[in-house]
Amino acid sequence: MRRRAVSVALVSALGTLVVVLPAFWTMGQLSRWWPVPMMAVIMAVMLGLSLPRALAAVPRVYWAGAAAGLLVAAVVGSVASVWVTAGGLWRIAGAAVFAAMAGVTVWLRRFGRWWQGVAVVSALPLFAVLVAPMPNVLSWSLLVWVVVAAVVAGVWAFGVAYLSGGGDDVVAPPPQVSAAPLAKPRMVSSTRMAWQLSLAIGLAFAAAQLIKLDHLVWPVLTALIVQSNNRGRGDVLWKGTQRLIGALVGTAVATALVGLWPAGDSRSVVAIFVLIGIAAALRPFGYVYWAACVTAGLAFLYGFLGQGGIAELGQRLIGITVGGVIAIAVAWFLLPVRTIDVVKLRMKAVGVALRSGVGASQIAELEAARAELVKMQPTLAAAKVLGIGEIRTMSDKVKELIAKADTAYLSCD
Repeated sequence: MRRRAVSVALVSALGTLVVVLPAFWTMGQLSRWWPVPMMAVIMAVMLGLSLPRALAAVPRVYWAGAAAGLLVAAVVGSVASVWVTAGGLWRIAGAAVFAAMAGVTVWLRRFGRWWQGVAVVSALPLFAVLVAPMPNVLSWSLLVWVVVAAVVAGVWAFGVAYLSGGGDDVVAPPPQVSAAPLAKPRMVSSTRMAWQLSLAIGLAFAAAQLIKLDHLVWPVLTALIVQSNNRGRGDVLWKGTQRLIGALVGTAVATALVGLWPAGDSRSVVAIFVLIGIAAALRPFGYVYWAACVTAGLAFLYGFLGQGGIAELGQRLIGITVGGVIAIAVAWFLLPVRTIDVVKLRMKAVGVALRSGVGASQIAELEAARAELVKMQPTLAAAKVLGIGEIRTMSDKVKELIAKADTAYLSCD
């Protein structure tokens, strides 16, 4: 078991670094001919960090749409970010466009498998443009470099995924089941989650402005991460708690360390890539480790750019806390999706697949339904200890159903 855990960690870390490091190297080579802005380098690295995991869930036949979504979202997100940086009424417009774009990436998932692939990948540039230091003036040069960064990261990510066989073995979508448990209120769950994400991001922008944070990235990025891949309000609460704990610890430690080094020190760059590798390796074992390492990496990044030190620590911790609280509150009180309803739907999908037979297509459906149910296990494990009501009993039921699915799958292997 320990050997398998080490293997999972190494594969996860290498799968990320074989995209991140070549993307960084490519941007460095381009700088030999043109003055590459730091914004473009950071965007390429951030996209390289997130693309491998996203592409693992997108079938190869949908990669063209996913690539188009990547470019469109990178441009739109960058324009919105520049408007926010410009201040005044432009800041309001930029925040509104950014929040709407984030919501659209969730809303599109209701339109079928092709749009799901587009939505998954097009959400990634929103994280990147929040982290990258944007100018306060929009220009054609800026947009060109945004596209270049997206293309560089995309070429490496899609290329590595293709060579490693990614996308070919992505299973079919799970069988469709009735959404009766989600009938009240009468709105598709993806639409509700889209509204939740947009509102959470809008409120995070407003809160950052109200408490006069120097950097909007901390509350907005936290709200975006906590609300992304929303699987119900209980899932948001659990993930948000882990995000807060990990981010607070990682940011506090990294900010204290980076204050020992001057701006532009190459040790900060080395620390960033080491933390990226550790984050990718530990992500399969808990979201709290990913949150700690990634936010620590951001602290080192801003220290390299001359924005580090203990003086920044208080604002960062406040921003992370505010963004996390906003995301959790919105998930619970605006058109809430109960986690137990999500679990029951996914359990029903596995049951339908188990009763469908043992053909090749049925096994693919069973594997897909099982994979969606497995994603709920960390939240259910927490609910078994901390939850109230029926949700506390669901962890054992889900384990039993997953065991049945595994038995059926092995019997046909």
